[in-house]
Amino acid sequence: RRPYIAFGIAGTFIMLLLAITSYDVVRKRMGRWWGRLHKATYIVAVVAGAHVFQYQYMRPSLSIMGAYAYPVALGLLLAWRINAALRPRLHRD
Repeated sequence: RRPYIAFGIAGTFIMLLLAITSYDVVRKRMGRWWGRLHKATYIVAVVAGAHVFQYQYMRPSLSIMGAYAYPVALGLLLAWRINAALRPRLHRD
């Protein structure tokens, strides 16, 4: 009935896991798994975008600007991040 609540809870749960594992002690114990878990930030960003869109769909009387501004900003930031990550690989000799 209200799918935006499920997206919000899922995003909050993932962010809670990320917050718990952000301490240096936990980071050292997790080793390489820490980095893999913290790549879930990208999943949280997508889930948050879905949450915003679902909420906007359920309450169309609210401003639509926020529903479009967040995914556009997210898309630009992710494109910049992907470009920065691939750049050294593309320009190797």
